[in-house]
Amino acid sequence: MKKKLYTLLLCLVMSCTVISCGDKDQDDDNTKVSEESSKKSKKSKKDKDNAEEGEDSEDKEEKENKEDKENKEDKKDNKESKKENKKENNAEAEDSLKAWFKTDARTTLEDQINKMFNSQGLSFALDYKGNDTLIYNYTYTNQMDINDTNKDSLKTYFDDSMKTNNDTFVGEIKNFNTAYNLSLTTLQINYINADGTLIYSHDFNAN
Repeated sequence: MKKKLYTLLLCLVMSCTVISCGDKDQDDDNTKVSEESSKKSKKSKKDKDNAEEGEDSEDKEEKENKEDKENKEDKKDNKESKKENKKENNAEAEDSLKAWFKTDARTTLEDQINKMFNSQGLSFALDYKGNDTLIYNYTYTNQMDINDTNKDSLKTYFDDSMKTNNDTFVGEIKNFNTAYNLSLTTLQINYINADGTLIYSHDFNAN
């Protein structure tokens, strides 16, 4: 830039010197020099403007790339944060269900239900799976004879019974959550033969 400016000043000095001589031919030459100087000046300004525009464009692109990178990093951090929060919530829910199983409330409830079914040849026990599933295990005190002849009709009997009591068991999920501050979504009902063989199983879901 300094070199271009020096050239322009030099041309102007030469122009003034030639004019002071009063020579017409030299005046024509001076006019040409002045025109060339003017062209160089315009070109210099244009080059400068183009350079500044290029710099502005590069700065804008760099800024956009930086903002895009920051947005991606923010999204990644938010995703990891949500994942971590979900993991912590699940852990807390599971801990609360495990903790409840160690309370007197669970023992008392199990004993009360056991008394209700003793006269029907069944024992009752609570269990759980994961952090959201409570299990009712009904075990026959006497071995049931299940074979190809009666297994289909037995399944139909249990299916009909589950449909009839659907609202009752779904309501139990909500009652447990309210009474014991749990986060249950599923209540699983298992009927077990005296030898430990699973006869029938059905899941009730709160949603």
